Amino acid sequence: SAAMADPVCFVDQDCPAPLLCYANVSWSEVEAFCGCSSWYGHAGAECKEFNATFFILIATNALLGVIAGGCSIFGIADIVRTVRIHGFWLPLTASNTTMLFCTAGVVCQTIWMLVYTLEAALVDAYTEFNGIDRVSTVTVATRAVIVLVQVFAFLSSLNVSVMWIELSQRARSMSPKMVQNVSKYRRACIGAGSFFTLLMILAMALGHTELGAMIAMPFIFVLAVVFLVGRLRMVSLLNEAISRSKESSRQELEAATTITSVPASQASQSEAAPVSTTTTSTFRNHKREKTAEERTLRTRHAIKRCSSRVISALFCIVVSGFIYFALITLPKGGWHEISPVGKVSGPALTGQLLPISVLGLLLSVFLYSHRITNKLLRRARGQASQSASSRSSKVAENHDHTEVGSSFHGRSSTRVANSFVALGDGEQSLLEQQLSTSVGSLEARDRLEL
Repeated sequence: SAAMADPVCFVDQDCPAPLLCYANVSWSEVEAFCGCSSWYGHAGAECKEFNATFFILIATNALLGVIAGGCSIFGIADIVRTVRIHGFWLPLTASNTTMLFCTAGVVCQTIWMLVYTLEAALVDAYTEFNGIDRVSTVTVATRAVIVLVQVFAFLSSLNVSVMWIELSQRARSMSPKMVQNVSKYRRACIGAGSFFTLLMILAMALGHTELGAMIAMPFIFVLAVVFLVGRLRMVSLLNEAISRSKESSRQELEAATTITSVPASQASQSEAAPVSTTTTSTFRNHKREKTAEERTLRTRHAIKRCSSRVISALFCIVVSGFIYFALITLPKGGWHEISPVGKVSGPALTGQLLPISVLGLLLSVFLYSHRITNKLLRRARGQASQSASSRSSKVAENHDHTEVGSSFHGRSSTRVANSFVALGDGEQSLLEQQLSTSVGSLEARDRLEL
């Protein structure tokens, strides 16, 4: 092509924009030449023709962007609904922080897909350099967004384990030592998240995306261990709660059956009513415990499903990361060696596995957080409606008291006025004093009741 007719080069800086330098690659008879970026599928004399690599990248980015954008809308809606109930300054519980981190993660993933698409499409923007490598002016924004996605994905995933700890605190009473250990674990999570964030910011400042990926690897293993151990302990705790509920229900049913089976001749008529009430109450308690048991089973299933998805996503991130970095570092000529100009780029398409895996991790946490948030919002709305109903009933009751008092005052005044006709002046004055005393006492009683 016309691009390959350019002079021999040594580095990208020797080539005019937007060309890259391909040196000592086995698929070319020329020792070194300037050519279009095969990473993004650019081709042609001015690199504005695109091959299959470009269209696969665009299609993948569009699909991931739509999924992440949809989650962003639902996440922002959850935040707005939570703020309407609790106010702008949300309590920093594990569920709220997970919701915030996860929503920020999917928003950043949406931006990542957008800027990565612009990076591939805007050929004329390849005028900058990262060391000796030619990059697009959009590349800096892409790397910044990648760092933010990694940070928020790690923080939201780590907060899920704290959510499970809060759940275990509600499920059982803890000793002072266990409470102290939980507090230490929370501080450890905050420290790990802060340390990871600082390291990723440092990698972004140095302009080395591969350094950020290397930093993330040990933290990914830590996350996998946390989710695996947390899943085992939470499932064990919930199984114990289910067993206790079943045993309690069985004992109450046996007691109710024993009470109900007593012959009528052996029980007096005065004892019959309490037996019926006790039996009805026992069966109601059994139904209530059955509902609680079903909720516990759903919670256990949600925890197992969330942990399985997160661990699978972490595994995919590690595997795809190793494959990707092996393809761009192990060949003698780097990724240029296995990405001929005008051909499909293997490293570029393999690199798409990373945003897919990261989005899978964010989706796993987001779906769990969205479920918990909706549950908490329904509970908060129910409590608010009960409180409003209680206040309205009290107001209605006070209003009824006022009307009854006014009606009584009116009837009393009418009867006394009618009796005035048959009384003399002295008797009328005496009755007026008694009436004023009576009305004053009634008004005082009404104010006390209100």
